[in-house]
Amino acid sequence: MTENAVYVYNSINEFVSNDYGTSWEINYSFEYPEWMNEYMRRRAKIQRYKEMIVINEKYLSNDSGKSWTDFSDRQYQDYIIKKVILQKNNLYAQCEKKTGSTISRKLHKSTDNGLTWSLVTEFRSSNEKDRYYVSESGKIIKLNFGELSLLNEKDKTWKYLCRYDQSNQDYNHDLAIADRFVLTLNKNEIKLF
Repeated sequence: MTENAVYVYNSINEFVSNDYGTSWEINYSFEYPEWMNEYMRRRAKIQRYKEMIVINEKYLSNDSGKSWTDFSDRQYQDYIIKKVILQKNNLYAQCEKKTGSTISRKLHKSTDNGLTWSLVTEFRSSNEKDRYYVSESGKIIKLNFGELSLLNEKDKTWKYLCRYDQSNQDYNHDLAIADRFVLTLNKNEIKLF
């Protein structure tokens, strides 16, 4: 991947532009694994960096799709992995543990294709919709009771960004986080700074 290039994805192709979107070429074409049925293929969310591929935040391949690891509800320590996020050469695992009405959430990071993990941050909540998001540059954003906050990784503190209406059941697909901290909420753009 070129640092100054712009990348766009559809379900099976990665397009690259080195002239800010004037022209595009296919940089990578993805071949679905045999085990993916047509329904899964139509809804596939694919993340790729070099030979690492993540599909639907659950399935990981470290060898360009030759073999796959299913992270669906896999146990890690005493937590359940709810999703795996690939950002450049880093892999993140959002883990959850429910105790009564409280959900403990941890975000772990791996720099060796998922062989070892280190804790990045954690928080507790009783809201099922709370999540972590990781931007393309590795910035970590927390959605907690409708508030979006940015993690300062040096001192592990959170900076409040804005409120987000969690009444939309598909909010996870409506929320996109860009490197320049532009949040797209239900197609309304909010520039934070």
